[in-house]
Amino acid sequence: MFQTRKNRVSIVDKKFIKDNNLDLWTDEQLDISLVRQMPVISLAYIGDGVYDLYIRNKFIAKYPRMNSNKLNQLKVQCVKASAQANAAIKLFDSLTEAEQAVLKRGRNAKSATVPKNAKLSDYRYATGFEALIGYLYLLNQKQRLLEIMDAAFAIYLEGDNEQR
Repeated sequence: MFQTRKNRVSIVDKKFIKDNNLDLWTDEQLDISLVRQMPVISLAYIGDGVYDLYIRNKFIAKYPRMNSNKLNQLKVQCVKASAQANAAIKLFDSLTEAEQAVLKRGRNAKSATVPKNAKLSDYRYATGFEALIGYLYLLNQKQRLLEIMDAAFAIYLEGDNEQR
């Protein structure tokens, strides 16, 4: 199953992932009307997990020998509210009308929690960004989802190079 060489685990091939149902992508697309009726906080909930995993994959690929603590520190800087808000604002004009509507719904959603380490405006835009990610993920729009996450990651890297 996993091949090791001197305590290093090789990357598992796509066939193994597919054969063992380890693929995170679902082949099922939810009905768009069902996704539109979901509470926007639920969209943000799934979007948070999807974006977090995407960023973890980006950093582990970019820094394969870095220890997990440092990788986590980088990830936290990338997924924090201010970074997501910055991406949401910069990407807004490139979004479709439907995507903009989801982002706005998320931004305007009332949250049960108050951010302790973020400005309220950043927190709201970050919620909108995560809702958009969740929306695209649940609709199985892989290509568009990856375009947006790639663009958000590039925005982060452009504005944050001096911290690394």
